[in-house]
Amino acid sequence: MLNRQNDAIRMYKQSVKIEKNVDAFCKLGIIDFQNGRFDSAKIFFSIALELDATNPEVYYYTGMLYAFTKKPDLAIENLELSLRYYHDPKYINNINYNLGKLYIETGNLEKAKQYLLKAGPYYKDVSEILKHIE
Repeated sequence: MLNRQNDAIRMYKQSVKIEKNVDAFCKLGIIDFQNGRFDSAKIFFSIALELDATNPEVYYYTGMLYAFTKKPDLAIENLELSLRYYHDPKYINNINYNLGKLYIETGNLEKAKQYLLKAGPYYKDVSEILKHIE
């Protein structure tokens, strides 16, 4: 697995040397995020957003990075932007679920409920979460 990841990193880095490629910067950010290199991931995501300010995948992973590093307000901001640009229901349900949990974290239970209800049919624990916030 590590060799495949290193090969992917080399490929993406080669790609960004040739031309500024939003997908390559995003993938490099995802790899760094998954490996706990949060500062580096944030830089790659920022560059990707400079190249394409409507890329939902970059906003999603930026939001998840902020959620993971305990910055819920920034996570919410980025996930809501991701939601604005995504059209795939699979991702939209995931974003709604994560937004619901982040709004609980910030104490905005009304917003949490709105997002969790949208995600509800796709996540088993939503009904249990909703019981605790009502």
